[in-house]
Amino acid sequence: CAQVNCSVACTVCGRKFSDLNRNGVQDGGDPGLPGWTVELRDLANNVVATAVTGANGDYCIPNITCGNYLLTEAIQAGWSKIAPTGAGHSLSLPLATTVNNVDFGNYACPTPPPCVPLPQGLVAWWPFDDGPGATEAADVTRANPGRNRLVLVGGTVGAGSLCLPTPADHAFVPAAQQAGRVR
Repeated sequence: CAQVNCSVACTVCGRKFSDLNRNGVQDGGDPGLPGWTVELRDLANNVVATAVTGANGDYCIPNITCGNYLLTEAIQAGWSKIAPTGAGHSLSLPLATTVNNVDFGNYACPTPPPCVPLPQGLVAWWPFDDGPGATEAADVTRANPGRNRLVLVGGTVGAGSLCLPTPADHAFVPAAQQAGRVR
């Protein structure tokens, strides 16, 4: 464009998938999720555009005024978001840009207990869903299941819950298993 205030539209596309193994990545067996709403938000958190995922979980939001946005999803009951971590995808769209692979992964929650959504800004999530007596849990926000294993000292674990009844009870991630470290 030769004009200073030229506006050439941008497009954002991606997929919504059921993350069966909760690793934050769409693997071969993870199916797409149809009928989910994806929301494009401006910097004031206003929804400026939406799209509904198709039969394979794919979506596109075309004709976006280029700029900075946050792409989020409308959470559905019985599901919890696993990818991306945090509120959503931060996007900076220069003129005439198409961004692909802006994906969202969710997992179906067992009932009971009710599913607890991941808090905004969360960088790690350890669901204690291995049943009574479990003393470790994997961080489901990491692609490598060998990293960020949480070890429980004292306390009790039951169907998706963790109870630390005394000040001596705690949970920790061994230093050798923290993200970014090499074993």
